[in-house]
Amino acid sequence: MWRYFVASLVIGAFITLAVLAFDAAGLFPWLAAHLQRFYLDAEFGGTLRPLRILSFGVVIAAAFGVAWVAIESGRPRSRWFIVAGTALVILAASPVLALYGVLFEPFSGCVAALAAGVAGAAYARGEVGRRKRVFRERVAGRVSQASMVALARAPFEVKFKGEGRGVSVLVCKILNQDELRANLRAREAIDLCNYFLGAGAAFLVERGAYLDEVSADELRFYFGLPLADAEHAAAACRVALALRERLGEVAGECEQRWSQRPEWGVGIDSGEMTVGLYGGGQFARFSALGEPPNRAARLGVANRIYGSAVLVSAGTMAAVDDAMELRAIDRVADIEGEVEIYELLAEAGELAAPAAERRDAFWRGLIRFREGDTEAALNEFDKARPTGSHDRPLEYYIARLRAEISD
Repeated sequence: MWRYFVASLVIGAFITLAVLAFDAAGLFPWLAAHLQRFYLDAEFGGTLRPLRILSFGVVIAAAFGVAWVAIESGRPRSRWFIVAGTALVILAASPVLALYGVLFEPFSGCVAALAAGVAGAAYARGEVGRRKRVFRERVAGRVSQASMVALARAPFEVKFKGEGRGVSVLVCKILNQDELRANLRAREAIDLCNYFLGAGAAFLVERGAYLDEVSADELRFYFGLPLADAEHAAAACRVALALRERLGEVAGECEQRWSQRPEWGVGIDSGEMTVGLYGGGQFARFSALGEPPNRAARLGVANRIYGSAVLVSAGTMAAVDDAMELRAIDRVADIEGEVEIYELLAEAGELAAPAAERRDAFWRGLIRFREGDTEAALNEFDKARPTGSHDRPLEYYIARLRAEISD
């Protein structure tokens, strides 16, 4: 924002000085004298008292004001309507003031408005102005106001033609859409999904995420986009932890209103992606190309298997380093082979000692489970049981072990 404000100040100052230079050279005083004779011949009144200070004030206001509007306006037609409207108002003021015995010379103000409009339009058509239009048309509404301000301050840090960059993808998916469709009327099912996903989208945007897509049952957000962020993975995890609490509240609100509770899952993946302006014309948007969105979507769905809320990939786990508390949940097939996936538990240092001990016992039980040692796995899983609450991933593995024993 400051870049465009400074540009309008520079243009306004230059136009003002140029018009005042022409005035000092005698151009506008000469036009004022002819205008005075015209008014006297037209019998607009008796003696007309020149008011030069008013003309100077109009020049300054027109130069700075029109320059700012010309740069800020996103539509060329609106820009020229404003320039023409300003000139007409200045011209119309002259005969009106003449009726009251005041000689107001309008030509300098009109020249200032026209020149400022041309200069502002030229700036807006340049690279900085073009980027501003793209941000306004393709990014505004997908990011928070704070993110838009950051983009305005660093417009050239975003490469529209594309670049490789580390990005984290967060996908939030409604998992029981078939149940919602079966138990609700069409309008009610749509209203519930819109309410749930709308609340989630607003929450994520306000916390710095970039909205890439909203579908009937899914949200997809990026971190490290459109501006690069070296801590994109940690940022995604921190927001996901807060989102977990928020969506729990929203799901309760949905249950009270529609007597149906949406089940949901969040998946996060991090990795190198090709970011840039994709699509053409009115369909263009800033986005990213790569496997992480697909992997994050699969992780979001996998939450229904394990009963977890937020699952992250091995790529995210490596990127956050020691910033988050995670626990391994399973090894799954991926295009890169078999990979580990993790449940996001808390930020580093925020997991209480008993919870950390249960997490470690769960990991030891998972190792025994993979080794096929059923008895040792159950023993470790028993140590991981929380008191007075449910641990659904733990219950999932205990149920599998007991099913194997019964078979």
